[in-house]
Amino acid sequence: MQAIIIDDEKHCRQVLSILLKKHCPNVEVVAECADGKSALIAVEEYQPNIVFLDIEMPKMNGFEFLEQCPTKNFEIIFATAYNEYAIQAIKNNALDYLLKPIDAKELVAAINKCEVNNNKKKDDTSNIQQLINEMLQSNKPFYKERFIVNSRNKLIPVEVENIAFFYRNFINYLVTFAGEKYPLTQATLDEVEAILDPYIFYRANRQYLINIKSIESIKIEPNGNLQLQIPHNEKEEVEVSRKKASEFRKWLGN
Repeated sequence: MQAIIIDDEKHCRQVLSILLKKHCPNVEVVAECADGKSALIAVEEYQPNIVFLDIEMPKMNGFEFLEQCPTKNFEIIFATAYNEYAIQAIKNNALDYLLKPIDAKELVAAINKCEVNNNKKKDDTSNIQQLINEMLQSNKPFYKERFIVNSRNKLIPVEVENIAFFYRNFINYLVTFAGEKYPLTQATLDEVEAILDPYIFYRANRQYLINIKSIESIKIEPNGNLQLQIPHNEKEEVEVSRKKASEFRKWLGN
């Protein structure tokens, strides 16, 4: 089987190529591409059986590359450091979704699935459901696990479990349980909410997205509104409207 590797990081392309050569000798890497534009040309030229595709790339990301592919007569195996794109990968009929650093056993399993599908007409619906089941069984998370923030010209990873809440005040911020505050300019609160576990984070109002563990106390107002006290908050309390109070209580498990 012939494969193309698409990744803007040279080191990642080299590592994957070495893993394939060592563990999957039946796979021939016919091209390595650093961007979506050159990848479109390579796919047209080589007509590969498999495309290993990174997601976050400059100018044209992995999903945009797939949108521009005139034909998709190949299996898609996403290889990425970001787990929050799993659902979108499923919608693009991906055969598998490998998280970096790539595990050799998972890589071999993905190639074995390619071999099974190689001479068999695919049923897209069953493939999507199969991938969902496999991801659930393997406990691959669907939600974002960390944010990369900029502080004094340094990039700092912040684990989601350490974030007390997000809030908007002209721009978006995240605040940790330790009281650290970082600007979060690359996404809206709606976008952040969409990639977080809804059992852990709740959109209290337009300004606040809070971690369930951050709630210190809840005050019930005469008008039915709820006032939440959370640590390291510039405002004294976070309001949950009467309209959302019932929903909030269900989320809280009350």
